[in-house]
Amino acid sequence: MKTERLMEALNDTRDDFIEDMMQTMLGHAKTRRARPALRTLLLAAALSLLLGATAYAAYRGSMAHREPSPTDKPGYFITDAGESGDETLQLNWGDAAMLLHFDTSDEGFRHAFRFTWMPEGTEAPNPHGIVPFLPDPDIPREIPINSIEDVERAKNLQPVMEPDTEKLAELGLTLEEAQSLRRSAECWRGGEFAMRVDLMDVDMLFGHDLVLGWLGGEASIVREDSFGPCQRLEVEVSACEKDPQALRCLFLFEPEEQYLIAMIADPAVFSMEELERIGAGIEVRTTSLKIKADPEPGMNWSVLGLAQG
Repeated sequence: MKTERLMEALNDTRDDFIEDMMQTMLGHAKTRRARPALRTLLLAAALSLLLGATAYAAYRGSMAHREPSPTDKPGYFITDAGESGDETLQLNWGDAAMLLHFDTSDEGFRHAFRFTWMPEGTEAPNPHGIVPFLPDPDIPREIPINSIEDVERAKNLQPVMEPDTEKLAELGLTLEEAQSLRRSAECWRGGEFAMRVDLMDVDMLFGHDLVLGWLGGEASIVREDSFGPCQRLEVEVSACEKDPQALRCLFLFEPEEQYLIAMIADPAVFSMEELERIGAGIEVRTTSLKIKADPEPGMNWSVLGLAQG
């Protein structure tokens, strides 16, 4: 609703209706009518809330997908430093199984997540496997955060550093919260690496496409609907000679907060029902760290797969 239309609507509202609304906002325990000065302040506060909510909801993201074609123009690129400086190489994903595209704003907030449920036999967060929560790749790794790791891999991780209290304050997190949150996780089952979970914000989604089945294969949509506040897309990617790893994928995109939870699993290990239950139990925390997408990224795509690192 435009501001002027909102003001006109408020001007046409009867005073007794406004006063009754203010009394309701004040709570049932207060029975006296609001004084004129208080009534004016309350009306201004209500107007500010309405305008603020309108501005906040002005941009709502979305997730879409398509099957590429070999005749697609090579609209994807990677820029690398060659002998003569930066060189942009054009790519064509015509033989990929599926492309995911996200309509988002170019700025937002950093998010992190924690698991609340895992199937029996899946490695739980290991207190010895501490890796840092990285709000930005340029920020020193000084905020410890748990990750799902097996014991042998945990031994190779860097020692736990003292937490950076200033960075914690910047993120709006307590030390306890930081130690339970993560940006990605490697999940093990039966001693084998079986799933990767990543949380992607607008700086990774804006102007980028995510590629499934890069070297061939086919993508079959299992389900596409709503999942709580998120858009849900469930995809099975078949194996082929050029890409022998079949994939089971669950994508959860939150259109208001504009983040994506990407769950890529080995279909021989995790069922789609298990992925759904894991996804339903994922808690996402919005930090106070503001982020902005790079207006001139070095690449505008990412390949999704079951990979470590």
